[in-house]
Amino acid sequence: MNQPNKERFKTSVGGQALMEGIMMRGPKLICCAVRKPDGTIETKTEPTPTHGIWTKIPLVRGAISMIESLIMGYRYMMYSAQVSMGDDYDPEEEETALEKRVGDHLGKKAEDILMEDAGAIPVAYYTDFWLQSPSLKGTWHSPYGYWYLQYGYIEE
Repeated sequence: MNQPNKERFKTSVGGQALMEGIMMRGPKLICCAVRKPDGTIETKTEPTPTHGIWTKIPLVRGAISMIESLIMGYRYMMYSAQVSMGDDYDPEEEETALEKRVGDHLGKKAEDILMEDAGAIPVAYYTDFWLQSPSLKGTWHSPYGYWYLQYGYIEE
């Protein structure tokens, strides 16, 4: 698809689906649009964060971008949940008995631990099941979570 004669438009806009809405991020602004229970659309716009000299270093730039994307995505997801549930939404009402018990015993600490590890949990979960495929033979899984693959092979 290399067409040197045609002018191309390059964009730096990305987005994320939210509950009853969407968040779009450009080079200068982040915008979020969420549908309220009455059917109207609420929008929120804020400047894109800048990180100065750190964005000039390749590996650091990637780490910053990933962490910032997770934080901003989570923040806007929570915002869209509040807006889409309306003014009468009270998170205390929807709290289950287990959530209440864990919250009473561990408090904010448990939620912080879960939020910090939320990005790695799907990777570990998916990898573990992938390695348990019935066609994978000759491997050993230790009680500590390590896979020993030196004698492994795939049986077809």
